[in-house]
Amino acid sequence: MMYRSPTFKQVSKTVTGLLFFLLIFGLAVVSAGCSSPELKDETLAALPQYLEELKVEQTEAESRYAALVELHNLEPATYIIGSGNEFDIKVYAFGEVEEEYTTNNAIVKSDGTISVNYLEEDIYVLGMTITEAKREIQKHITEILEPRVAMSPNKLQSSFVTIMGQAAQPGNYQIRAGMRVLDALAEAHGFSSGLVKGTTKELADLSASFIVRDNKILPVDFLELVRKGNQLHNIPIQDNDYIFISSLANQELYILGQIANPNAYLYKENLTVIQLVAFAGGFLVNASSKVYLIRGTLSHPRIFIVDTDAILRGNSRDVVLRQNDIIYVPRTLLGDWNMVLSQILPSLQAIQSGYMVNSIFNDVINNN
Repeated sequence: MMYRSPTFKQVSKTVTGLLFFLLIFGLAVVSAGCSSPELKDETLAALPQYLEELKVEQTEAESRYAALVELHNLEPATYIIGSGNEFDIKVYAFGEVEEEYTTNNAIVKSDGTISVNYLEEDIYVLGMTITEAKREIQKHITEILEPRVAMSPNKLQSSFVTIMGQAAQPGNYQIRAGMRVLDALAEAHGFSSGLVKGTTKELADLSASFIVRDNKILPVDFLELVRKGNQLHNIPIQDNDYIFISSLANQELYILGQIANPNAYLYKENLTVIQLVAFAGGFLVNASSKVYLIRGTLSHPRIFIVDTDAILRGNSRDVVLRQNDIIYVPRTLLGDWNMVLSQILPSLQAIQSGYMVNSIFNDVINNN
């Protein structure tokens, strides 16, 4: 039997321990090398190859300024006279007002005609511009040589701006001559307020509010306009403008596009893209498996393309949603943000408007 000294035994234990440590360390290094480093970040929603960020060109300060100046200098849209419009009409001869022809609060009737004092027959003006209507009235004034007609609109009921969201009184408002953004907000009585921890606070999130015209987000900064009084952002209102005042207490998510039940859904912590798709009834037959996740304000969004097939196959973790996220399910992916925006805005406006109308209706019912 070979003799081993106590010293040898001690060295053997040390070597064995060292080898065991090196083995464990080596396995840890190999394991770390094989795993994806992105997975160490628990806040990451999905692997980069399955969560591609679509780069959006942000408007620089100089181009934003130029765009706002252009909006201020736009010629007013040609107004077409509609039924219910109201005018003050004056007729001039040789620079003097012919009082017998003066007509105040002349209303365009349902048959498209308008009555002018001293003229026996009503004059058809429906569908005309104001210039055309003045010429038509002039034709019927035969007693005066070269009369001049002035028409001052009191009510232009066929021109409206829609204000939704956290306005004190959301709804459609008739556009008056010279109306600007602040005038429109005043028509809606400003912003809504509510009790937050026992204190009355304004509920509007001006940084996320926006105005839409012809399916485009205009570069109006409501925070600059309302809080700082920057009149550059107080642009003239045009027919069919849509103003949405976002909420500080917004607890909603939106899912739009090729989905069974596109709508606004209540936000819940840790709710994911796949879960929201399931809540909304699932994809329609012609839906793309890659969907857009729009995060942030519509004027300064971050847009991700989420591969739902990769999530369902287990190749990617599901994406955890945040408040105000918008999921848009397209037929096919669109490479340009403006194209995406033109697709989602009509549905988003309809959902927001419907939600607000329903809330107003419920308030009326509950208060009666």
